[in-house]
Parts: sequence; structure tokens; C-alpha cells
Amino acid sequence: AIAPAALGKGVQLELLDGIEATVPGNSGLLRILMRNLIDNAVRHTPSGTTVQIGIANVRGAICLSVNDNGPGIPEQERAKVFERFYRPTGTQASGSGLGLSIVKRIVEIHAATLNIASPGNGQGLRVEVAFNPNNPLGRHSGEGRNPAMKWGRQAFSHMAKARKNIP
Repeated sequence: AIAPAALGKGVQLELLDGIEATVPGNSGLLRILMRNLIDNAVRHTPSGTTVQIGIANVRGAICLSVNDNGPGIPEQERAKVFERFYRPTGTQASGSGLGLSIVKRIVEIHAATLNIASPGNGQGLRVEVAFNPNNPLGRHSGEGRNPAMKWGRQAFSHMAKARKNIP
């Protein structure tokens, strides 16, 4: 449960203005991807800050972005964070080191792309996942069961209690 963890830590969840989009794929896996990214951001960002979630159309791709104000990940360690059980040096947040490796696998299943960067201000972390809405899914995507997921303001309504700035 992300909202109670965010509330308990004093972290705001903010859905940035963006698009409503339907992402083709296994909705159960897409929920896990979204939950893992937001949960990671809440765990690693300081109390009293904001985790921003964005959905945008970038050059025809549906892009999910999650930004936090945590310590970030040094560039030389960014590829390693996708390995199972990897925890960057000096990490104080709880966790097993599996969240981003699971995200990476879900991204692969959906033929999407994954990027980690420092936000424009140089502090924190920005994780972006880009889905090509026209890309046929691989045979392991779970087509036929829960074939798509809507992303946007309504999809994030279950988190509304953890953010004051979204009705």
C-alpha cells in the first residue's frame, strides 16, 4: 500500500498534468510496474518532499515517469540497479533489491524502454518507461487476459488520499 507509506512519511504523491492513455499489455504486470516504481520513489525520497508521476505522449510513445528527491543513483551504478538483490552503496531505505529488476523484466515483456536519469535540478532520480502503443507484444505478455491498462488521473485515484493537491 503506497498511499499509507507516503502519508506516514509525509511524502506527497503528485500526478502531473498529462494525457489519459491506454497501454496495451498485461494490466496485472503493468500495475506491478507502476507500484514498484512509485514505492521505490517513496522509500528513497526524504520526508516532507514530493514524488511526481507523469504520463505523456513523447514522439508517439506513452511515457510513464516517476521523479523523486532522494539521493539518486550514481551514473556508474545505474545499470547494476536492475540486477536482482542489488542495493546501491549507502542505501538506507528498506527493501530487498528486487523492485527494479522486476520492473526491467516487465518492460522487456512489453517491448518498452526504460531509462534512469537525474532530474533537471540534479537531485533525486527520474525513471521513465516508454511504451509503443503500436508495438505487438511478445508471447509472454499475457495477451487475452487483462489486455490493457488505462493510465491517467482516474487510474491514480486510489492514491488521492496521499496527495493534497489533486481532488
